[in-house]
Amino acid sequence: MKEKKILQEIIDWLNSDASYLSARTDYGKGYKNGIFRAKEIVSEIIKEHDERLLND
Repeated sequence: MKEKKILQEIIDWLNSDASYLSARTDYGKGYKNGIFRAKEIVSEIIKEHDERLLND
């Protein structure tokens, strides 16, 4: 896979909706919170590298 395509897939994942994930159980809440936190971390890493990548 080319670097640009990989980056685009990551950005698509960042923009995908995760609100459908269940939060009824403690495990579900932890999983959902973990996904949202992972997206925040990855977004910050990309912004530090080149914020324009998230705006394209």
